Amino acid sequence: MPNEYLTNTNMKKSIAAILLFVGTLSIAKAQHPLQSEIVYNDEVHTLYYIFLKVDSKTAEKAWKSELDKLGKVNDKKGEIRVSPITNKNFAPDLYEAPAFVDEIDDFSRVGFILLDKKGESLMDVDQSQVDSFLTNFYQNAYYLEEVRMAEEDLKNADDLRSRAEKDKKKVEKSMDANLKAQEKLGKKIDQAPEDIRRIIEEKDTLLQQAESAENEGKTKDEEISKMDAEIAKNQQKADKANDKLQKKEEEFEELKDELVKAKRALERAEKVYQSKKDTLDRLKSLG
Repeated sequence: MPNEYLTNTNMKKSIAAILLFVGTLSIAKAQHPLQSEIVYNDEVHTLYYIFLKVDSKTAEKAWKSELDKLGKVNDKKGEIRVSPITNKNFAPDLYEAPAFVDEIDDFSRVGFILLDKKGESLMDVDQSQVDSFLTNFYQNAYYLEEVRMAEEDLKNADDLRSRAEKDKKKVEKSMDANLKAQEKLGKKIDQAPEDIRRIIEEKDTLLQQAESAENEGKTKDEEISKMDAEIAKNQQKADKANDKLQKKEEEFEELKDELVKAKRALERAEKVYQSKKDTLDRLKSLG
């Protein structure tokens, strides 16, 4: 997996998903359909169930889908009940099947009790059919959990891609701002010689006027001094603008390098995303 993918939150999420996936596969090999007694409606009944390390929402979704094969699934006030029964492979006298999804520590316990028309647990049950039903559910539940984890993996890859896209746009925006600043500084630099030339011409005119005046030898010293100061000030502005322009040009070269890196990072992120999407699509095609 690319280094840029396993960073910060993404790395933690991806590792957690991998550990969960490996852990669930190991548990899956060890699980078996079980049965024991429980109290339901103040009566002792036989519960047929299985433990699985799957998110409870995923487990409930898969369980309801599996129960559809028995009959009509009703879910009222948090209680799941299959009634009427349309598939009587478990027993001819099967009338209804209250079903359960409970959380016990880090596991989900999923099961049902099989009742006759009197509301009593059936004694004559085809155990092989019940075991096969629970085992099939177990496989479907883990398949849905794999899909859920693959979707989370895809979401992490999409987050990575979004950040890479934002980084690229940020650099492009900085480059646009840099070019505008260069253009503005260039206009200032181009304008400076004209302003200085204009002031010098005004100064020469003033000197000529002073020489032809009655009080020859007396010049307008204050005005000339102001003009000299303005010339110096304009030159300083031009020099400062030149320095800024040079820095902006150097910065622009650095931004070009950053843009290349940002584009490459985005390309890698898009490849990771597409790979995750293809994996999820292949996994879903198996369902």
